[in-house]
Amino acid sequence: MRALKAQGIDRNTLPYKAPFQPYASWFALIFTGIVLFFNGAYCFSTLRQKVLNTVNRLQRFHAVRIVFLHHVSGRRLHYDH
Repeated sequence: MRALKAQGIDRNTLPYKAPFQPYASWFALIFTGIVLFFNGAYCFSTLRQKVLNTVNRLQRFHAVRIVFLHHVSGRRLHYDH
């Protein structure tokens, strides 16, 4: 938004304008953080630590690895061309 203002471009003149921005992006970021936190909270419960082994802990945070992999591969594909 600041870049458009600095260049004197109105947002309504763009070919596509995403609805509910920038609030939808913030909502998605916060919601993803909450889901990741509660997905992994089970691993650190003191009552469950004796039951869980390393494989279960790795499985709990599998989503974090997938998101990181997609981010890195997407950036590589975008900037290599």
